Amino acid sequence: KGGLNAALYSVDLLASGLPEPHNHVMVTAGNSSQLNLWSVCIDPCDESKPHETIFQRRATTLAPGTNNTGLTYLCSLGRDHPAVNCVKFSPDGLHLAVGCDGTNLQLFSVPWQKRGNGNGRHYWSTLTPDNCELTYRVVNTGEGITDLSWSQDGKRLLVANLNHSVCLVQNLGNVGSDEWTV
Repeated sequence: KGGLNAALYSVDLLASGLPEPHNHVMVTAGNSSQLNLWSVCIDPCDESKPHETIFQRRATTLAPGTNNTGLTYLCSLGRDHPAVNCVKFSPDGLHLAVGCDGTNLQLFSVPWQKRGNGNGRHYWSTLTPDNCELTYRVVNTGEGITDLSWSQDGKRLLVANLNHSVCLVQNLGNVGSDEWTV
């Protein structure tokens, strides 16, 4: 899809919150103008060999699968900046933060009317190229974002920058809108 041969700089996985095996959502980003969202079905670990250490187990490669296993492309999210250094889903699944080489933090959010019980985890897995409805915000946080870290409640986000600073971005918490402040 978009950015097919571009280097990946960041990846994040949003668990579905349902018992295994269920599809999770993975976001990949890098030196491209696209963020790609994928549906990932990971088989539960084979615990039939409890004597093996994690170093003795074979690695699982994610690839397009059959019978609802593996990796399935969902959609791409276009952006204004070419390089993405980091991507992180909020713990509640309502927001996706995107840290770029530029001065802006980009936030994609589940629309308010789609947030059943304040949980956005399941909405991301329903996105398709034809139905990719998300709200979008840009917050100026400083030069070149290098890392992101969400608070457990998903209302605050620490943003590390190239200029040796850390910004705190907060959701103002107004019902019906996603207003963020630095």
